[in-house]
Amino acid sequence: MMSFRTFLPLSQPSFVEMPQLLGLKSTQQSKPVNKCSLDFILSSDNVVTKPALLPSFPWTSPQRGSSNKTFAPFLAPPSGPSKIAKRRPLQHVSVSNGSTKVSGKAGIVLANGTVVKKGSKYCMVEGCTSRAKHARRCWRHGGSVKCKVPDCANRAKTKGVCWSHGGGTLCSFRGCTTISVSNGVCWAHGGGKRCAMEGCARPAYERTDHLCTLHFEEKQYIAQIHSNNVAQCHQHRC
Repeated sequence: MMSFRTFLPLSQPSFVEMPQLLGLKSTQQSKPVNKCSLDFILSSDNVVTKPALLPSFPWTSPQRGSSNKTFAPFLAPPSGPSKIAKRRPLQHVSVSNGSTKVSGKAGIVLANGTVVKKGSKYCMVEGCTSRAKHARRCWRHGGSVKCKVPDCANRAKTKGVCWSHGGGTLCSFRGCTTISVSNGVCWAHGGGKRCAMEGCARPAYERTDHLCTLHFEEKQYIAQIHSNNVAQCHQHRC
């Protein structure tokens, strides 16, 4: 007679049985190590820590039949010492002659609190806080470039020539062929400085004390009359 054997369906392997199925050796419990001991510190210097790879294994989901899915290996976090960001060195401060010099910064703080900035962007003349234009000097201290046109004493703007000889950039206003003064526009379209007198919108300059030509001449005329009156008063012993 023939005998038949019946096979019962196998259940899915659990996570506890998975290392034995993969042929991995069971990890033995190691003795606790004192990390503060001298042996541990000396032995850890020669050990090169590398990120450990966890094994990948096929996993069959019992809800989706026999579709095999293999998970990619995971990188374990490194156990070595982490790098510590370097701190910037402290700045040294020296006080001499009523001024404070801070190393690492282009500037000198005076005793009254004013900051005199020094560097490639500022005029090299002592006590000047204006920006350098040429040869580390501002316009007032000879840092400007003269126009290359003969017998012209104006400062060059672009291409080695002044505004009168084609230097500078044109006004950005459509259809305007005038040279721009500031903010990309000319005087007529809002560029440049305005008169400091209230209600006056005429162009002003630094050489005219931030006033327009009309108010600057009026100011000079009033000052001249006042000086003449003072002189006459001294002559007549007022």
